Parts: sequence; structure tokens; C-alpha cells
Amino acid sequence: MTDWGSSTSLITGAGQGMGKGLTLAALAAGGDVVGWDLDQTALTDLIAAADGLPGSLRVAAVDVSDRQAVVAAAAHTGPIDILVNNAGVTGRNLLIDEDPTVIERVMGVNAMALFWTTQAFLPGMLARNRGHLVTLASAAGLVPLARGVAYTASKHAAVGFHEALRQELRQSSPAVQSTLVTPFFVNTGMFAGASTRFPWLLPTVEPDAAVAAIILAVERDRRRLIMPSIAAAAYLYQLMPTTISDFLLDQLGISAAMTGFHGRSVEPGATPARGA
Repeated sequence: MTDWGSSTSLITGAGQGMGKGLTLAALAAGGDVVGWDLDQTALTDLIAAADGLPGSLRVAAVDVSDRQAVVAAAAHTGPIDILVNNAGVTGRNLLIDEDPTVIERVMGVNAMALFWTTQAFLPGMLARNRGHLVTLASAAGLVPLARGVAYTASKHAAVGFHEALRQELRQSSPAVQSTLVTPFFVNTGMFAGASTRFPWLLPTVEPDAAVAAIILAVERDRRRLIMPSIAAAAYLYQLMPTTISDFLLDQLGISAAMTGFHGRSVEPGATPARGA
């Protein structure tokens, strides 16, 4: 069992969405939390929202896609017990229309950052023979999302990263736990406008429900969490002939899910601030 209340957790993308919800939930449990986010204003709002909660909060503005920035920030952070790789971004266009800087940013935050944060904090967990790694991937890491090629590729990478690392830990350090989270669209505003044909079958997940499920899954040391539960059928995708899988994606409206997307995405050519 993993106890948020007696642990020091580090949560990336802590300033908004599920990252903010997870941070506040961990603080409410009495835990010590380190919140990383690139948006200093969001971190200021997080500090205000955390006022009065029993846990302790430290924050830092960190670009998790920048390996050296992660190394520097980790040196100031010290050892942690729970690492939640939550930070994520997306684009909005067909691949041929997507700006290269957007593609690089999506892959950097959603995929490469997992390597840098884990390399920074896993050695300490191994030395203490305890810890918990949490990867916020996506159902898009199991099935393709048209108009989201970079996002889909990054989340497939996140799933592969986590599962391969889990095998390494299972053999070398089984005391270090891991949880892979693969939610469908979460109603945080990131995927505003995205939809499916049958929302009663594949509903958008509400943030509070997602946070509560993740908190409980980590406490129970669950290996995998997929939300909603019907989305677990995504694991069958690779087993189907493409004619059948394509038909099902079309019928469920997943193939066209991003047609009306107008949520948060990376601004082309944007140069993010870096540092801890």
C-alpha cells in the first residue's frame, strides 16, 4: 500500500487540470507535495488553493522537457516517494499542417520528460527500496487519434516507457511500485470540443472522478487504471484485423473525435521559459 499522507510526492503539470487536483488531494491527505509546472501564474493560483490544507507544498517552475532543467530542479528537491508524471500538451492539426515546433514540444513534454524525471528520482527510490512511479498516459496510447498524430505517438511512447520500466523494476526492485493511467478524454478543457458518437458509452471523464480514482489506484498499488472502464476494450485494438478495428473506430466516432476540437494546445513557435 502507498500512503499519500506519509509520503513526499512530486507532481508535474501541477498548476492545472488533473495535476492540480492530484496536488490538492495529496495535500488534503496530509502529504508533502512538490508541484512542478511551467506556468508561474498557475503555480501562484495553486498555492492559494492549497491554503489551509494539512500537507506542505513546494512549487517550482520547471520545463520538464529540458533535461538539464529537470536535473537542476531535482537537486533542489531532494528525495521523493511518489513521482507523478502528469504534464501533457497536444497539437490540433493534421500532421501535414502541424508546425514542427509543436510536434517537438508534444514529444518533449509527453514522452522525453518521462525519461528525465525518472532518471532524476528513481535512483533515490532504489537506494531506499521504496517508491511509486505514476505515468499519466492516455487511451490514445492504446488506439490512434486522428488529428492527434503527435499526441498519439507521444502517449504510445508513454505506455511503452512505463510498461518496459515496470518489467525492469519487477526483476530488479519489486519494492518500487508503478501505476499506469490511461484515461479517455478528461473534462479539464485540454480536449474541449472533442467528442464521440455515443457519449453514454464513452463518456468524458470528470476531473474530480479521475483524481479520486488515481489517488485510490496508487494507494492500492494498482498496476493499471483505465477510465472509463469500458475503454479497457482499447487493449483489444491491436488484436483485431484492421478492417474490423477501423470499422469500430468509425462507428464509435473515435475516428472523428477531434473534428470539433478547440481545447488547449501548443502555440506554434512558442519558446517556453526554462529553469527550476
